[in-house]
Amino acid sequence: MLCRRTVAQALALGLLMALATDAGMAAEGRPPASATESERAMLEAMVGKPAVGPGRERLGEVADIILDDSGREPRLLVIAVAGTSRQVLVAFRGVGFHMGRQEVHLSGMTLTELNRMPEFSPRADSDMVSLRRGPAPQKGRPVPR
Repeated sequence: MLCRRTVAQALALGLLMALATDAGMAAEGRPPASATESERAMLEAMVGKPAVGPGRERLGEVADIILDDSGREPRLLVIAVAGTSRQVLVAFRGVGFHMGRQEVHLSGMTLTELNRMPEFSPRADSDMVSLRRGPAPQKGRPVPR
């Protein structure tokens, strides 16, 4: 039977692994890696992976992850909806990442529901922080291309 870990469990596991690695690195006289690097690596692993619903129905692909203002906590997934050129936002709560299958599970979501959601279109001048876009540009500074 396959074990399905929630993203929170996977992030916790990543944090524990990072702390164990940090202890080993400190014993060797090397500076430790930050826990946020491990968490960010786990989130980055989700981008580009298939998004599936109940019964492993193909819903689309994770295009990006919107973070909180600090750039640390995931808040929303940007899903490129299967069979369309649309992107929608889905709350990060209730999302699971099946590491073995490399799939992101959107519990209770169907393709019909995603198609009814408003389209997401990020603006270059948005204050949004995401994995792909990074932090919002400072006022008066050009947006990097």
